[in-house]
Amino acid sequence: AGKLVSPSGIAIDKENRLVYVVDTQQDQVLVFDADNYKLLRRIGTAGKKHTLTSPGDFSLPDNVAVDKDGNVYVTDTLNDRIEIFDAAGNFISQFGTPGDGPGHFGRPKGVAIDRDGHIWVTDEVQSRVQVFNKKGQLLIYFGGLGWYPGQFQALYGIASDNRDNRIITTEQFPGRVQVFRYVTDAEAAGIKAPREGRGDKSAPPANRDLSVGKGPAAP
Repeated sequence: AGKLVSPSGIAIDKENRLVYVVDTQQDQVLVFDADNYKLLRRIGTAGKKHTLTSPGDFSLPDNVAVDKDGNVYVTDTLNDRIEIFDAAGNFISQFGTPGDGPGHFGRPKGVAIDRDGHIWVTDEVQSRVQVFNKKGQLLIYFGGLGWYPGQFQALYGIASDNRDNRIITTEQFPGRVQVFRYVTDAEAAGIKAPREGRGDKSAPPANRDLSVGKGPAAP
């Protein structure tokens, strides 16, 4: 009791048996033992009223994800960046800068890691999803403001279903969940090989929307 003020995103490291909870108001990520729920450590500095910009600190963080190696990814929302830590809580790197162009962030909210280690980030202001590699380099982006399938309104959360290769997003304003199917690295390689054998240099088919939850009807 008294450890959390305004908990937001949560993620579980199954291998290291850790639970990560983002506390937006404290500007911290709290790390708990997944078996006895004991608080082990805090990542970030509290009490600075969302003013810190230094690596390893946060300003209104929102969500967290863990990859298969135990690395931790946090959306540092007010600083428009993603910060990456190891399983011990040590700062590794960061990427992202404010802006409205590809690779930049308006207000990053959700983060997820797919089976190939790609980093998927939702941006509330830009109403789009951006996908990065482990070095923080932009691979693709999609979305845009709107009511139709593949567009977003008040985009917030994101999760990766690594068994069926699906990406699931949530939107707060229309009250909608959208589900997308992504092409894995192995699948992309399988598409590319026969095309190159035929001398076909065109790009492989784009990812397709798998299913869309119901929201308000388009105006």
